[in-house]
Amino acid sequence: MSKYYFHDGYEIRGGDLYCDHNWQDWIMTKAATITSKGSELRYCNFCLANQKRETGTLHGIGERELLDVKCLFQMPKYPNGCEVVSLTMVLNYLGYDVTTDELIDEHMPRGYFGSGGDNPFYKYLGDPRDLGVGCYAPCIVTTAENYFASIGEFRAVTDVSGRGFEDFKTFISRGTPVIFWGTMYMNQNSEIFGTIFTEDGEEVIWRNYSHCFVMIGYTDTTYIFCDPMRGVIEYPKEDVEKSHALVYE
Repeated sequence: MSKYYFHDGYEIRGGDLYCDHNWQDWIMTKAATITSKGSELRYCNFCLANQKRETGTLHGIGERELLDVKCLFQMPKYPNGCEVVSLTMVLNYLGYDVTTDELIDEHMPRGYFGSGGDNPFYKYLGDPRDLGVGCYAPCIVTTAENYFASIGEFRAVTDVSGRGFEDFKTFISRGTPVIFWGTMYMNQNSEIFGTIFTEDGEEVIWRNYSHCFVMIGYTDTTYIFCDPMRGVIEYPKEDVEKSHALVYE
C-alpha cells in the first residue's frame, strides 16, 4: 500500500510499506539517507534483519550519493566475521551469487591465532563463526581473487588501504562500494591496540575494536555504511576519518 508522510519538514510521497509496524518504528539516522535519485531508505526497527524498507521522494537535499547495496548481518552466524560478510555484500551487489559460507570454507586463507601464529594481514586468524580475531584488507583481497579464479573470471581486486576519502567518494560516485576498516561505533580510543607476534617473530599491531564495514554513500556531513552489526547507518565525517586513521596510523 502507498501512503503520504511528513517527517522533519520533508514530504515523503508514495512509498510501499512492507510490514504492519507503525511509522514511528521505522528508523532513520541523523541525516536523511538519500540515493542519487532522491529515494529515501528506511528500515523497520522490528524487521531490520529482513531488510524491510520504504522508498519515497524527499526535497531540499544537499550533496548525497548512495548505492543500493543489500546489507547482510553477521549475527548470529558469524559473530567475528565482519570482514568476510562485508565482502559477500560487495560481491552480491556486483551480481555474484556467492554466500558467506562459501567464501569462508572455500576461498578465505585461514590461520592460527596465538603466540607464534599467523599474520592477520594475510590470513584470517581463528574462525569467523566462533572464536576469531579477524583480518585486514590483503586477506580479503586474496579471498576475492580466489573466488574469481574458482569461477574462471578475471576481475581486478585492489587494496585501497591508505587512500584518501576523496578517492572513496569517487569510487562510490562511479558505482563501486568500498570495504572499509574502522573501529566499532567509530570509537576513537587510542588504547584499543593489541600485539600479535607471528611465527617469524614479526610484531603486528592488532586493533582490538577494529571493525569492517561497506561504505555505500555519503552526504555533505556524513558517510553511509552497511554495517554487518547494525545495518545501514551514518556517521559524521570527522568521526569516520579519525577512526580510519586510528586503524592505519
